[in-house]
Amino acid sequence: MTYERQKLLDGFDRFHKKYYEDGDKLMRKLSQSGAHPDFFVISCIDPRSGADTVLDTPPGTLFEDSQ
Repeated sequence: MTYERQKLLDGFDRFHKKYYEDGDKLMRKLSQSGAHPDFFVISCIDPRSGADTVLDTPPGTLFEDSQ
C-alpha cells in the first residue's frame, strides 16, 4: 500500500473514532435526528481550505456549496 493511500485510511480511522465511537457519538445522532445546519457557506473548490476545516466545525454544522 502506498504512503498516500495509508494517510487517507488513517484519516478515515481518526474521523470514525472521533465522530462514531468517542464522546457523544455525533454521527449516530445525526443519522437518527437529521442534520439541521446553522450556516450555509458558499466556498471555492480548493482542497487546501474546506470551510469545515477552516471554521473547525463538526459534521452537521454547515451546509456547504462549493463553487
